[in-house]
Amino acid sequence: MFGNTFANLQNEILFVRNSLLGFAPGDLLLLGVPVTIAPADQRELILKNDRALSAGRLIIRTVSGSVGEQFFTGLLRRYIDGFKSVELREVLDFDACPVPGSYAGDIRATVKTVDGETKQFSVAYRKRYDQEQLDLKMASEGWEPVGHWRYAEEYHPRLLLLYRRTRQPTDEE
Repeated sequence: MFGNTFANLQNEILFVRNSLLGFAPGDLLLLGVPVTIAPADQRELILKNDRALSAGRLIIRTVSGSVGEQFFTGLLRRYIDGFKSVELREVLDFDACPVPGSYAGDIRATVKTVDGETKQFSVAYRKRYDQEQLDLKMASEGWEPVGHWRYAEEYHPRLLLLYRRTRQPTDEE
């Protein structure tokens, strides 16, 4: 089982190719991933319907150190001298997505310091996947789709995807 972290990898296909190389035919892999809200080639529809990406919606504006804020900004808080406050926004990004049909939210932090300086950082990615495209990509890496289950419709739709290892990739691929 590999949960939501799959969607945060820099290159999930290279992860599957390189880190799961030792899996044998018949082995199973269960992935939990967020689902695309609109086709990746329809930017305006994504921005309209994906709540987290709606016009750069503010995620966090705080100086409180709440648990949610600490998750995304703990390192910034610890290593930026004079840290005063932070704003987090999720911005649509296609370039971070090696799986066709997917898109990502780049979570960007704007940090203000006590001396009035403003600094910006990318702190995380949250990718969303088109199930059919991910299934095709996984199949090309030797993982056949076995089943899928959709859940969390009220929050942000997610998928559990079950794959079976069909073959070991060869050097010719």
